[in-house]
Amino acid sequence: PMGSQDTDLVLRLKMLPNAWHKRTKNDMFSQAIPNTQQQKVEHCDPSLGNLRWGQMDTQNRDTFNARRAAGQIVRNEHKHQIGANCRLVTKPPRLG
Repeated sequence: PMGSQDTDLVLRLKMLPNAWHKRTKNDMFSQAIPNTQQQKVEHCDPSLGNLRWGQMDTQNRDTFNARRAAGQIVRNEHKHQIGANCRLVTKPPRLG
């Protein structure tokens, strides 16, 4: 997520009982996935009028604020899967 999406994710986490979030400047804890400019917009719906990123982010922020105000924490409940396929990869134990 980026822009209003990552802000919304953190604010929804904070809505959960006993949940907390801590910002850090240590890159070791960053979960960001680097994207090119093309990748950032490749799944944007062109029917929305070719919005600039800032316009889209503002509309998303307004939508997310309304959803949180209504108490909606969970997103995409109607979808079987969101995002890209992934699998857990663990570091193999060191030998010796």
